[in-house]
Amino acid sequence: MVIRVLLADDEPLVRAGIAMLLAADPEIEVAGEVGDGQAAVEFVQRSPPDVVVMDLRMPRMDGVEATRCITQYLEANPDPDRPGVQVLVLTTYNLDQAVYGALCAGAVGFLLKDAAPAELIAAIKAIAAGEGWLDPSITRSLIKQFAAQSGTDIPPAPAVVEAQARESVFRKEGEYWTVSYGGKVCRLRDSIGLHYLARLLQQPGQEFHVLDLVHAERGPVGAGGHKAGFDASGAGEQGLRIGLGHAGEILDETTKASYKRRIRDLQRDLEEAESWADAGRASKAREELEFLVDELARNLGLGGRDRLAASDAERARVSVTKAIIAAIKRMGAAHHPLARHLKASVHTGTFCSYSPEGSEETTWRC
Repeated sequence: MVIRVLLADDEPLVRAGIAMLLAADPEIEVAGEVGDGQAAVEFVQRSPPDVVVMDLRMPRMDGVEATRCITQYLEANPDPDRPGVQVLVLTTYNLDQAVYGALCAGAVGFLLKDAAPAELIAAIKAIAAGEGWLDPSITRSLIKQFAAQSGTDIPPAPAVVEAQARESVFRKEGEYWTVSYGGKVCRLRDSIGLHYLARLLQQPGQEFHVLDLVHAERGPVGAGGHKAGFDASGAGEQGLRIGLGHAGEILDETTKASYKRRIRDLQRDLEEAESWADAGRASKAREELEFLVDELARNLGLGGRDRLAASDAERARVSVTKAIIAAIKRMGAAHHPLARHLKASVHTGTFCSYSPEGSEETTWRC
């Protein structure tokens, strides 16, 4: 369903910028633009949109009064065939009476104009779906500060209560994922790594075998993989072998012995070159040494055990690990705190899990 949005702001440049941003999202349609609160009320009465993005400071009628009028109109003229119009306050003011007044008047969301574009899109989609939207980092301070200034005990607006209880979000919406963590929201283009992460986040502390992760997202792995419904997480306890049908060790004993001899020779060459201050020879020895060490590490498992070639489980382990690492790395550019949290809490390998510790624990809605 396309979300119809009305933009109410007295600054034409602001309206134009927001309109261009929303037009780029196929799930949102700009139904109209108005420059004051009275015009916003009249537009809603003629052709109700799904969401009104409402500025507070406008001529003729401000955003608070416009929100109250829209709420009263909808209550007096209920339409069972369509959901009510939701109001999202978008303003430069984050701690004044007008903001709280708008929430009490019926607004279900509040966002500052310096918010990231992805956050505005996420907020519109959230309130169109019937949720509230307030920045968790300012929700409590907004109410406490206003209550302290007024000297009265003010009951929280419904949108405030809902926002305080909001969980972290990791949810797929079309070709993008909306991710909310620690009060910050970002949007990420779909990738298989995000699917794996979502499955891990749904069950903190639970270990998933990589073949189960692959099977859940892509279907059966192959002749050596699991049949539908097979739970690999208990395979070790049942004495089952996972991913049968390998083609032997990736590195045979002769090759490994050759690598190790060459590594010892290169270590001696490097020490000698450094003692003679021969930078060129030392650089060449160091480069070859690093390559051989990486090759051994890549082809040996935990404790120096040989990895097996053509193993379903091994192929899945490599594929899932790369996909998860790539997803977290890409996430770092848009949401560094979340990327840091996932690096510390997500464990990859033959068995993968999401295991946050102590204060890092959070509840995810996927």
